[in-house]
Amino acid sequence: MWRPYSRPLVASFALLLLLAACSGSSDESADTTRAPSTTEQATTTTTASTTTAATTTTAPTTTTTIAPTTSTKASPDVTGDLVYATWGEEPLTLDMYAPTESGEWPVVILFHGRAARIPQYVPRDLVAHGAIVFDVEYAFGNHPVTPAEAIMSDRGAGHRAMAESAACAIHYARARASEKGSESPVVVLAGHSQGGGVASIAALFGSGMEALWEEYALAQSGPPRQVDCEITDGSTHVDAIVGLGGTYDMNVGYEERYGRDFMQNRDPDLWEFLYGSIGENPDLRIRLLHGEQDAVVPYENSVAFENVLAEAGYDVRLIPFDGGHWEPGGSDLFVTAIIDAIQP
Repeated sequence: MWRPYSRPLVASFALLLLLAACSGSSDESADTTRAPSTTEQATTTTTASTTTAATTTTAPTTTTTIAPTTSTKASPDVTGDLVYATWGEEPLTLDMYAPTESGEWPVVILFHGRAARIPQYVPRDLVAHGAIVFDVEYAFGNHPVTPAEAIMSDRGAGHRAMAESAACAIHYARARASEKGSESPVVVLAGHSQGGGVASIAALFGSGMEALWEEYALAQSGPPRQVDCEITDGSTHVDAIVGLGGTYDMNVGYEERYGRDFMQNRDPDLWEFLYGSIGENPDLRIRLLHGEQDAVVPYENSVAFENVLAEAGYDVRLIPFDGGHWEPGGSDLFVTAIIDAIQP
């Protein structure tokens, strides 16, 4: 069963908020000082504390603070390089982190940034708090060309490839979670940078994602199916999304650098289709983390996205922090937000 936080931990988080002060466009290569290093991936063992800030319709005026915590955890079962889909001739793989025992665990699916991996302490901490975690390699996840140029070509073939790789990951995760005794899990998509954009397009379209792409292809001479799933059964509905410095403008088509004007000048039909994802999954919980000094994906991207989603009636929270394109080293803000999204 999912392990809720105790009242003492909630109180401790409130105290941390009062006492601590922590620090955290599609070209992800610019802000290298905040990207997680290989050493951090191997050695960091921080854990989450409790829930995030209250829902607002505009960006909060105060910056979220959080202090690192550590604990000793049992090692999860880790299975790497599982093939969940095929993109052209290329297999797409994921790593599965799971509790050693079976149970009705929630599912978290992680999408990394194009130039930086989500550090390994994130899935390990989430397993320690009672979740099955899938760390996903998705279409265009390591593409050498500037994503906006590559993905916006060919009537949206790039967008469809990313969305379908996310859909395949959701199908696969549901099937593997069932094997661990979780038949109807809460499903959360979480992504950093471009991975946040991928998570947004999949989460907003929800259970109708694959059918809607087929309709778009037929009605607008759009791209055919790009990715073949290893497992095709099960819904693509998800319950929540957590994005950290995400490129949502390029995937949803609201304002900002790669949003409405950029898309309308290149492919107005594609823009209309992507922007129409807003409202398809109205019960979605959305948590947006963003560093106020982010030099790669501007903080204003998430401010604008939160406003658009709030106007559409979503349960959305923007959580700013003092930092750049990744949260401060040793912080557990990303993990905390994911846990809040699982159990609001």
